[in-house]
Amino acid sequence: MYFYKMQLRLIKFHKFSLFLFCLALSFVMFSQDQTSHSPTSSPTSLGQFPILNFNPELKSSLRAPDHWELAINVAADNKEVQSLIMTFYRENNYAELQWLNLWHARCADIWSEIADSYHLPISASFIPVMLERNNLELCSCIDSGSVLKEFVGLDNESTEVIAKLKDVFQKSEQKNETFMVWLHELRIIIRLLENFELPEYTNYWANNTGIKKSHTVLKGETLYRLSVLYHVRVEDIQLLNELGNSTVISEGQSLFIPVE
Repeated sequence: MYFYKMQLRLIKFHKFSLFLFCLALSFVMFSQDQTSHSPTSSPTSLGQFPILNFNPELKSSLRAPDHWELAINVAADNKEVQSLIMTFYRENNYAELQWLNLWHARCADIWSEIADSYHLPISASFIPVMLERNNLELCSCIDSGSVLKEFVGLDNESTEVIAKLKDVFQKSEQKNETFMVWLHELRIIIRLLENFELPEYTNYWANNTGIKKSHTVLKGETLYRLSVLYHVRVEDIQLLNELGNSTVISEGQSLFIPVE
């Protein structure tokens, strides 16, 4: 689990008000941390993981923060908390960042496609990784990404974005954490995953889990027939291909098929 050690650092170094707010929860997290993320959970075909002597460099071209990310930056502006989270992800050869990158790569393309299908900014595609961070190796990419539908129609006011983030946070398995700490970490992981040159595991996950595949529609095929053929829901095919509620497909059309 990515946040346990970070919570302990917050207890030791953060200002007294945050200490009181997190104290009870942190004792529980400490006890759970003893059995959290270990190298044994790495897929065996990856070999030695996390990578030793790992020291990623910044990308030569960086994406500027979008309007939702700016809203998060304004709300999560405690420099001390930011520093502690950054330290957490950089320690031990960036081990925690390596784990996050590995598991994030499993669903990243699908989350991006879902965010784009709802006309949401790029930063929205990182919301599921924070809501599912304790279950990234097992969660359904489609189901976890469906939370982004709740963000459709926002007027892009900063207060609305943060309020909706808090709403989905309180409905998630993260609800017993501290929302502001969670929000700070969301801010940090967006930048870390986007700004650093990190290994791309897209092909690894595609080869091992068949996250999605391309299908060329044959004469007479329907979405229902494809759903039966690939054992997925019609709604999942519609979502991944931005079809809305339409069931109309045509011969020769190329469709993405999600395979969990």
